[in-house]
Amino acid sequence: MNPEPVNGRRAKIVIISGISSAQVLGHYATSNVLRCAWIGEAKTLAFALGARGIHVNTLSLGGTLSPWYREGIEKRADAAGITFDQRLAEETANVPLGKYGEPAEVAVAVEGLLSHFSDHMTGLNIMHDGGFTRSY
Repeated sequence: MNPEPVNGRRAKIVIISGISSAQVLGHYATSNVLRCAWIGEAKTLAFALGARGIHVNTLSLGGTLSPWYREGIEKRADAAGITFDQRLAEETANVPLGKYGEPAEVAVAVEGLLSHFSDHMTGLNIMHDGGFTRSY
């Protein structure tokens, strides 16, 4: 990395985290602590590296339908004797957008944080969770 902000050359770091970085989840005790620490470290790095033209932001994901997450939903659906779509509807009932994210949507968010869109952004934690997180 060799940023030169005066010449428009910047370096950008995006740390992928999870929603327990901003909202405690009861069954994620260790993750709650670790993800808060990542966010704190990212904020510290943003302050330490900003003058050198290095941006540090985090993207905190809610449920994202990666292949392994889909597999988990399928297993839970089978165990409950219901369809994948029924289980998915149950799991996303408390998400304001009523759905989990798709990997392609995560990619677009990361792309934005690496683009000129974020040239005046650093030290941010962007929630990518369909509105699930209730904190401000």
